[in-house]
Amino acid sequence: MRSPPPEIEQAQAGSALRGLQRDFHDFLTCGQTRIVDAIAAPDKETRDIRLAVYGEAYYLRLAEALQTDFTAVSELLGQDGFAELTRCYAAAHPSQHPSIRWFGCHLADFMASTTPYSARPEWAEMTRFEWAVSVCFDAPDADTLGVEDFAGIPAERWPELRFGFHPSIQRLDLDWNVPIVRKTLLEEGTGPVTLTRNEYPMAWLLWRGELNPRYRSLEVHEAWMLDSAREGLNFAALCDGLTEWVDAPHAAPEAATQLKQWVVDGLITSAAIPEVG
Repeated sequence: MRSPPPEIEQAQAGSALRGLQRDFHDFLTCGQTRIVDAIAAPDKETRDIRLAVYGEAYYLRLAEALQTDFTAVSELLGQDGFAELTRCYAAAHPSQHPSIRWFGCHLADFMASTTPYSARPEWAEMTRFEWAVSVCFDAPDADTLGVEDFAGIPAERWPELRFGFHPSIQRLDLDWNVPIVRKTLLEEGTGPVTLTRNEYPMAWLLWRGELNPRYRSLEVHEAWMLDSAREGLNFAALCDGLTEWVDAPHAAPEAATQLKQWVVDGLITSAAIPEVG
């Protein structure tokens, strides 16, 4: 019998390799054991041991990734509690993205909807906050405007201005004092770490400045103005909306003050006037 042409042999070899890769993936993510017969070992017991080594290494790598992204959550739950959370989460949400960086993207929702974690909503909120911090860190970069870039804009055109914002910006409304607790846990290392519920949800802004994630709380009117500006409202509409909190004569100066702070913080990437016609 003649051997098949080289291209057919290559296709068959490629298909076999893809099958092995698929079986190995299913073992790591779903516990399927089809791959066990392909392990080079003298007996089944040895094959099982060797395969278990890979399975445990895979889990430990996932745990390491979550530990990196959710350091404060790990501190709150303790070593054993966080290890159990990792195993439960990995079973419910196997890693689907080619980069392990995104493995934790569903963790906050998982904790909010899964017992026993759902009984502690402050844990889920800390998880959501820490994920936003990591997203800020990994977001694309962009050039930002300085105060001097606004000097040449004619006063009569200011009402038409619309602004572009840095891609690292994240906005959260938080029911708990998680940013303060996180700072105490990770930066100060001392003092109380009691998670307490706010009297009302507090607005928080997160962004990356000078290569590091930053965050600060916002007054209600600044949160509204920032959210509205990011949605595309022009400067005139922002001033008009601020009259819900500020007297009309002071709305434009207040809007200008907030805008200057955004520029100083490195949040603004563009200030555009729509073309006519």
